[in-house]
Amino acid sequence: MKTVLIISLVQVAFLCLLISSKKTKSKSDLYLLSWLIVTGLNQVYYLLSFFYAAAVPGFILLSLSGTPLLTGPLFLFYVRAISSESPKWKWEFALHLFPFLTFLVFVLITKGLLVEHGIIRSNPDNLFVQYYGYLYIISPILYILLSLQAARRYQLRIHERFSNLDSINLNWLSVWIFSSLVFFLLGVPTVYLATTFQKIEHNTAFNFLAVYNTLHIFIIGYFGQKKTYIFSDTAYLKREARNSKYVKSGLSEELVETYLKRLDVHIEDAKPYLNPDLSASQLSKEIGISPNHLSEILNLYKGKSFYHFINQLRTDEVKRRMNDKKYAHLSNIGIAFDCGFNSRSTFSKAFKLNTGMSPTEFRKNMTSPSG
Repeated sequence: MKTVLIISLVQVAFLCLLISSKKTKSKSDLYLLSWLIVTGLNQVYYLLSFFYAAAVPGFILLSLSGTPLLTGPLFLFYVRAISSESPKWKWEFALHLFPFLTFLVFVLITKGLLVEHGIIRSNPDNLFVQYYGYLYIISPILYILLSLQAARRYQLRIHERFSNLDSINLNWLSVWIFSSLVFFLLGVPTVYLATTFQKIEHNTAFNFLAVYNTLHIFIIGYFGQKKTYIFSDTAYLKREARNSKYVKSGLSEELVETYLKRLDVHIEDAKPYLNPDLSASQLSKEIGISPNHLSEILNLYKGKSFYHFINQLRTDEVKRRMNDKKYAHLSNIGIAFDCGFNSRSTFSKAFKLNTGMSPTEFRKNMTSPSG
């Protein structure tokens, strides 16, 4: 267990150093840094309480025992920051910190408390200590659900605002949140089997938790290397995503008809979908309507989000070029990139969605290219 805890602390130190070395830090960087520090302190707590409890003042161990109550709020605020949702600093941050602060005040002013193998012990009449463990059950569930909700809102917003999502999606975040859920579902029963029901030895149970927590931290490190935008400033996303919530504005039928005609003419003449970086804001400027009106007419009258609408146009252009001898020398992905797609995976998914077959199957089944 000691080795596992030390490995996790080395991982935390490396990631903290990586973020701290950035010249310009975004708000999401600061939240992630705070989360890593608190997670590291939680690992320090288990290291001290299991192996060095006699050499550490009791108030230090008692203070560190509440760190799990901070990881959930910091996790949520990080998710909101990286998904362009700014927290209401004046009250919301303090509200999320309240359970930890209340717990900290209580354990520091209450006499007779001690930490034994990661668990706070007291006399049998202390109701707070008897039931404080429920905070460690309620808090993870609450913040996992809130984090999933924030990530879901973000995914919906970018589908309404961007035509290529590979560099801005938060799919990796779902993996992170799922790992948190796994850690929680496995960790809580393990702790209770060891402490309340005494069915598992303490060392075995907390060894298990230490391994899962280390793997949890490793996921961050893995995606930090694989997906560099995790540690990147997301200001450009905030500019695009601001006020992006779809709201029906009650456009008149005449105005809808005008906008639809203007959109169709612009698509036919300018072929804006060939631009791989096309956004709803850019297209709305080109046709002279607001982004929200563009979102409304696409959702209600085209039946698609901006992302799916543009990628259908790109797919149609790919199909047209596949049937043109002028492009016969190009590979499928070569044609796709010329038509505005910027990744093989996005192209394959969009093509399959809009045609029911893969690009290779489509090209094999079509008649000889014309032109």
